[in-house]
Amino acid sequence: MNCDVHGALRAAISGRFHPPLARVQSSSHHRWSSVTFVGARHRFAVCIAGEGAEQCVDEATASILSQDFNIDGHIVADIAVAQRQSRGPNVVEIELEALTIEAS
Repeated sequence: MNCDVHGALRAAISGRFHPPLARVQSSSHHRWSSVTFVGARHRFAVCIAGEGAEQCVDEATASILSQDFNIDGHIVADIAVAQRQSRGPNVVEIELEALTIEAS
């Protein structure tokens, strides 16, 4: 990868949440390729804590799933909420998975 696509995607995802409520707890990525494409698979564990956490998650995930990401030299081919769990009235944890491919 010719740029830090994982870091750029992490920043883009974080920007979709209200910053005081959301924190990326962990993230990982590994190279991926098919016969036609080269890219990476990404995983982000995000904790949203505070009043309105459920609504924050609903709004942010709707934005993440419906809007394009602008990452130089890469395309976000797929992004999904792999897991969502409420940990109380004001704490929600989600896991996002994404696939990026290098643009030609």
